[in-house]
Amino acid sequence: MNRLERNVTVRTMLLTSVSALLLGCSGSFQSLDSASLDAEHSADMLVNKNQRGLARTTPTVPLSIEAENMATKNVGALEEGGSLWALVSDGAISQPVLFPASGRYVFAIRAKADLALGVGARLVVKIDGVRVGAVMVESVDLNDYVLEANVTVGIHRVALAFNNDYYDEAAGEDRNLFLDRLSVTLFGEAVPTPPNPVPTPTPQPTPTPVPPQGRLVSPAFFVSPNGNDANSGASPSSPFLTLERAQSAMRSSSTKTTYLMAGTFRRTKPLYLNSNDAGQAWLGYPGQTPIIDGGRTTAAGFDISGNNITIRWLTIQNYANQGINATSGSPNPLSNILIDSNTIQNIYCTGWNQGGIEFGGSLANITVTHNMIRDSQYSGIQVQNAEGDTRSSVKVLYNAVYNTCTAVADCGAIYLDDRNHSGSGTVIDHNIVGNYGPPSSESKAIYLDDMQSNTIVTNNIIYGTGSWAVQYHGGDHNIVQNNVFDISGANHLAYYQWLFV
Repeated sequence: MNRLERNVTVRTMLLTSVSALLLGCSGSFQSLDSASLDAEHSADMLVNKNQRGLARTTPTVPLSIEAENMATKNVGALEEGGSLWALVSDGAISQPVLFPASGRYVFAIRAKADLALGVGARLVVKIDGVRVGAVMVESVDLNDYVLEANVTVGIHRVALAFNNDYYDEAAGEDRNLFLDRLSVTLFGEAVPTPPNPVPTPTPQPTPTPVPPQGRLVSPAFFVSPNGNDANSGASPSSPFLTLERAQSAMRSSSTKTTYLMAGTFRRTKPLYLNSNDAGQAWLGYPGQTPIIDGGRTTAAGFDISGNNITIRWLTIQNYANQGINATSGSPNPLSNILIDSNTIQNIYCTGWNQGGIEFGGSLANITVTHNMIRDSQYSGIQVQNAEGDTRSSVKVLYNAVYNTCTAVADCGAIYLDDRNHSGSGTVIDHNIVGNYGPPSSESKAIYLDDMQSNTIVTNNIIYGTGSWAVQYHGGDHNIVQNNVFDISGANHLAYYQWLFV
């Protein structure tokens, strides 16, 4: 499933974050910081004599430039109050850019399209008239599209072209491309070099800093359904084939980030992330939709028992028990887990303790945010612990959870229990829950089961079919406020079951 199909609330917040952090520039592209000026001066010493005068007035990488401010436009017009440049027929806009060093550069273009015949606009990136990459823009909302290319030092003209225009007035079909911004950053060397095989030992790894989608971490490993495990894995042009090969590379390296590229990874077993994988980040490649598919028979997509793990921007589907299962394997809590901006769908669970995302055991600093979880036969998000387990700071925020609890009774779309009655810092905030089971199946949108206490439930939207929007079972000191409940398709608003056995 394409991420753009997610709930509009989730999508808007994610794109706002991407725009603010990826582009990170509210002023004119001609306003260069001291580092850019230094790079411009260095590059001016390298380019030929005919380019030196031009170099002093040419935007220098890293840069962010509004499309309407690009130097040359051979077709199109301003749209949306002058904030976008519309290519309404085949054509291009371009800009001379000073590249301060030879290397591999990342080009991030913020764009959207009018579709025709169900097909989006083809965006082509050219350097000095030579095509270096293309991507299909198939969203009517602004999104960031990322390409890479090797560029030599000096001034080069970067062009953004549209080349599959279509117009049929009678049929009401008109394909157009709308450009917002171009961002260019240096990724690394033009020829990939293998990562340092000698790890730097740390007593307690910390999570790899994860940028907004559209900006790449470097160094990183890459894996693709079209890759090869004999590759270096250090560049998008030389990706590994299997998740296990990328896992092995991260275990033996100080590099702790892997990008999954577009396509379907067909899995016959979970990817087990244990203490040897502490600090790893598994991310979807910007602008692409990697799918991890379990074929309905594999138990789970990820099985996590190690700390400091990030799972982000992936589509995880067709699993028998869980999309993501995370459980502490010792008295020490599982800690610092981030599950963010994933689509988890088609989970064919047949019993309790299963669902889209499941956490169990002692837990600390767990965040589940901005995910789309749909079509799970039991829970969408489940957090459990038993007597003797501890829990602190579990946050379930800004998720969209649809069509859950469809086959197993006594279910919660968002389910938490605390049999140890010791948890603190649990927050369920700004989620949307819809269609949480048949009204006759004792299904709940938010289910605080088995002594779940000290929980804040705020700013959620609940609607659709189900038995109860909220249920308590023996807990205390829970706060439920500022939520919207549409129970026209459900039996009741809430149920308090005081007896806990």
